[in-house]
Amino acid sequence: ANEHCPHYEALCDEMFGELDSRTPGLKTFKRDVGVLISSPKARVFYHLDVPLVTLWQIKGEKTAYIYPTGAPYARDEQVESVVLGETEEEIDYDPVFDQDAEVFTLTPGKMASWPQTAPHRIDNGDSVNVSLSCEFMTLPALIHANALFANGVLRRRFSRSPAIAADGRAEKYAKAALARAFKLVGSRSSFRRIVEPSFVVDLNAENAVREISAA
Repeated sequence: ANEHCPHYEALCDEMFGELDSRTPGLKTFKRDVGVLISSPKARVFYHLDVPLVTLWQIKGEKTAYIYPTGAPYARDEQVESVVLGETEEEIDYDPVFDQDAEVFTLTPGKMASWPQTAPHRIDNGDSVNVSLSCEFMTLPALIHANALFANGVLRRRFSRSPAIAADGRAEKYAKAALARAFKLVGSRSSFRRIVEPSFVVDLNAENAVREISAA
């Protein structure tokens, strides 16, 4: 929304400007503010995000379940698949993971955030929900994401068995440079799964949705 609506752009600048100014050493970029309007009892299934995220509750109530990073909640291979674009953000979920989840109830005026690539799922309460989902990057987060990209290529193309938890700062910087090289030779597009659209919004169609195959 911040890329298309001037008032959301101003809100984005205010939110992240205050976050940066109040957090020593923090510099955010690649800022993205999305407006989520969702139905009562709607669910966001177990998944992870590559950028950092803050979720701001405006209207209604929702419960956020935040899980630890790493295996078994999100194995390296699964995280790499999301980073490479092989899969969407959803990953395998086991209800036993819930015993280790941090659970937050979000009501208007509350915000939640969580570590990069930490799996999470969300359940809406009994009313319509309005939230701001704000994605962003920092330099360490960008380096981490690129190290995951490099690990994914090393695992798939060179039969290596890298572990992001074993990568120190120097290794992550080196792998971020390696990821840049991989992307320059086309590795980004070679892994990405293309999902063709199956419908379009059509206000004259039933339920305002028309399947493309029926056009």
